[in-house]
Amino acid sequence: MIIADDESLSRDMLQAQLMEISPNLVQLSIVALCATGRRTIESVEELCPDLLFLDINMPDGDGMAVAKAMYANRARAPRIIFTTAHAEHAAEAFEVEAVDYLLKPIQSDRLKRAIERVLDLQKAGEHAPAPRMIAIPVLGGIEMLDANSIEWIEADGDYVRVHAGTRSFHFRKTLSAFAADFQPLFRQTHRSYLVNLDQVVRLIPKPKGEALLQTRSGGDIPVSRSHRHVIEDLMPE
Repeated sequence: MIIADDESLSRDMLQAQLMEISPNLVQLSIVALCATGRRTIESVEELCPDLLFLDINMPDGDGMAVAKAMYANRARAPRIIFTTAHAEHAAEAFEVEAVDYLLKPIQSDRLKRAIERVLDLQKAGEHAPAPRMIAIPVLGGIEMLDANSIEWIEADGDYVRVHAGTRSFHFRKTLSAFAADFQPLFRQTHRSYLVNLDQVVRLIPKPKGEALLQTRSGGDIPVSRSHRHVIEDLMPE
């Protein structure tokens, strides 16, 4: 792996954190430390790492420009985890299929989850499709969540509550905006609900053309009569 950051203290701190979690997770090998965008690109081309920790604000080619250049030839590009003090570039991180987006100061548990996500992708195989990631604002940073792990989303005014297994996240975004960004993964079954049909394990018909969907973690999602067409293929004959 390569660590790219123009601040030597940040490079040293990240290196120390990685070495601390390495014995309990996987043997990690850091092959280069880079301070500029140009040097990062050169090192990636020369050393072919499988993972790149990439700061955004760097001289001679900022991190986002570096990532976009690599994304153009992504068959040979390493997995990228952004490390930055600025949350406003999270949306751009999706465009280059970043694995995660860590905010400084980097918390060890978030770093560990990011490494685990890289390992999961490696196990899935190099030809596995890149997950669609969602930037979730959380206390102390940004949580990068695989959209496929989300079971359902419910509206709460100008906010939504996203449910992924036993975890839920509440943040400012309208349900309609969420639906527009992630169709056809999420289907609207009610004016206040979006559901990932791949996470549905049971369908319960109700009177008056309504229904109830049960998800893997036990969530009960209503299907209104006006949205019944969404689940017609799932309904019993």
